[in-house]
Amino acid sequence: MMEMDDQRTPEALAGRVERFWDVSGGKARAVARDDDAARGSPAFTIGGRYTPRGWREGALYVQRLAAGGPYLAFRAAVGSA
Repeated sequence: MMEMDDQRTPEALAGRVERFWDVSGGKARAVARDDDAARGSPAFTIGGRYTPRGWREGALYVQRLAAGGPYLAFRAAVGSA
């Protein structure tokens, strides 16, 4: 069960959130660099690389994640200005 910590503040999480976006951005760049849309949506990692496998190939949600992830990372980096 999840336990809520009422003492946490956004400032206390800032370093972890920044790290999350750094890692996420690197993964998004890897998918963009290595993706071949003709092979299907990259949903699994094999040998450290994202690759299409199984029933998820071409799945719309994976395609949206591949497009939405970089957008969210960009927005987090530059803010809403």
